Order: sequence, then C-alpha cells, then structure tokens
Amino acid sequence: MNNKLKTASLCVQGGYKAGNGEPIELPIIQSTTFKYDNSEEMALLFDLKKDGYFYTRLANPTNDAVAAKIAQLEGGVGAVLTSSGQAANFYAVFNICEAGGHIIASNEIYGGTFNLFGVTMKKLGIDCTFVSPDASEEELQAAFRPNTRAMFGETISNPGCQILDIEKFASVAHRNGVPLIVDNTFLTCYFQRPLHLGADVVAYSGTKYLCGHNDVTCGFVVIKDETLLERSFMDYMSEGGALAPFEAWLMLRSLKTLGVRLRQQEKSAKAICAFLKNHPHVTDVFYVGDPEHKSYELSQRQTTGSGAMISFNVDSNERLLEVLKREGIENVVCVVTRYFGGVLLGAGGLLRAYTKSAKDALD
Repeated sequence: MNNKLKTASLCVQGGYKAGNGEPIELPIIQSTTFKYDNSEEMALLFDLKKDGYFYTRLANPTNDAVAAKIAQLEGGVGAVLTSSGQAANFYAVFNICEAGGHIIASNEIYGGTFNLFGVTMKKLGIDCTFVSPDASEEELQAAFRPNTRAMFGETISNPGCQILDIEKFASVAHRNGVPLIVDNTFLTCYFQRPLHLGADVVAYSGTKYLCGHNDVTCGFVVIKDETLLERSFMDYMSEGGALAPFEAWLMLRSLKTLGVRLRQQEKSAKAICAFLKNHPHVTDVFYVGDPEHKSYELSQRQTTGSGAMISFNVDSNERLLEVLKREGIENVVCVVTRYFGGVLLGAGGLLRAYTKSAKDALD
C-alpha cells in the first residue's frame, strides 16, 4: 500500500517544483530556440560543455520536467521523451546495439515492434532472434550469440495478454553481460516497475495508459545506468525524434490522474472479463487478473495490479464479423482495436476478437 501511495503522490508532485512566486503548474515553453547575450556562452552550449537550452529538439524545460517525473516514477536515473512508442523502442535498442549486432526478443510483442526488429532493424544490420516468453533459462541461453547486445520483452503483451518473467529474463541477460529492455506500456509504473525487478531499460508508448485521453502520441525511454543514459542522450540528440513541448505538457496533465484512472479501468476490466467468461459465444478469455490465466501467479508476484487489457476468442468467423459490425467496422477479417488505454472505452483497454482459425492465419 505504501508503494502505491508513493507512486500516486509522485504522479501529482514529481518532476516540477514551483519556486517562490512561480506558477504552480509547469509552463509550456513553446519555443524552438532560446536567446543568449554572447556567442561565447552559445559556443559552450554547442560543445556540450555547459548545461542549458538553445534548441528544443535537443532539450526543453517543459520536456525535462516531464522526463524527470517519468524517471522518478520508474526508479531510473533519467529518461528521454520520444514522438511515439515505436520511436521509444527503436531508441532503446539502437542506443545499445549497432550494425553487426544481435538482439533476443520475446515473440509475444506488439506487431509493430515485431516488424521493427524483424524487418526494419535487419536493414540496419541488426539481427533478432525471437523466443517464447515461457522459454526456460536453458532455451534463452541457447539463443545467445557472441554479438548479442540486448534482450527485449513486453509485459503485458499486445495482443495476447501474456506475462514476461522479468527476473528470469534479467538473470539470463546479466549472466551474458547484456541489458534487458522491457516495454511497460500496458501496466505502467503504477502497477509494475521493471527496473526494480532487474530490467535495465524501460520503454513506453505513453499514448496508451500514461496519457489515457486519446489526444497525445508519445513515448519514453527510462534508463537505470548513468553511463548508458549519457550515451542515449547523445544518440537521442542526433536522431531527431524529440517530443514537442505541448504534447509533453499534456502528458504531465494526464499523469496526475494515472492512479485514479487505472484503478477504475482495472475494476471495469474485471467485470468485462467475468461477463465474457460466461458468454455462450466466447471460447477463450485472456486477462492477467483472471485467476485462471496461465501466468496469474507470476503476475501477482511481480505487479501490484492487473491493468485493463483483455483479449478473447469467439466461436466462429460469422460471430467475429457480427462483433465487428456492431463496432461499426466492416470488410475487416479478424481484429477489433479501439481506444488503447483511453477513457472512451469502459475498461480503458484493448479488446481484440478473433476466431481460432483467424488467429492461426495471423500467426
């Protein structure tokens, strides 16, 4: 309970402290550049010999305050803000692994991330081996190569709602001298802190639960090690995927209600899960808060809540199309996706409906 109260307080109070006579709310510094009185000071800034602001792609006071809050919430030494969750995953890996390198990733990850690792990064000379999140330590060890530079996992996974054993993956990663990166999008720092479980880097799509209002696209990378953080900042400044100050400010607004939103979304998800499990046309329900979920015990051990992500299977293609039609979606074969983590859907989560045959076709 104390940890949850501390997290809820940090959601409101972390990152920005108003001084005497200063605004109680963090201002939006909506400026691309900053004025200085002499070229000598600018030269020090350009040479990174002095801290300060001169171009918002590199640093901005609003963004820095939000990054500080995210780092506090996750327990990292620092964070960088990105223009999307995909950008965050790219930075998290690319700042560690370069051409000629290799990563190991769970195969239970978001399809866009799967494509990022399996297709896009291959073009950059980085190979990826996908493994089951349920793989044994021996199986994980067998995936390592001399050029392996990192491991990557996602929990809760999208869309299968599977749980990654963070401590197991971290143990194998560290035994081989590489960091573990965890995508914590669907549980957030409110329900799970991967850095405290052994992960070295946490990546986010802040678009989902952290924002929760369906009006911001953003991402974060939170880092536990000072040396890696410094290297990441250097790459971040040159790669150009910075978040705009207004979006950063909207994220700060959203974080203040994170705990309230997640508790209600989790409550709604549990009610939806119970409804679906008793529905005559639903064959399977995947929700980590369900005691019948295969990884329920693991989830209880490494999280303080179950979140609001639900996946389910229906009994026929015809039933699937009927579900889609009710959602106002036609001429689509097998997936329903709505309101990732936002407040517009009762559970605030993602509902995916597909038949077993449709899932097999996707696989």
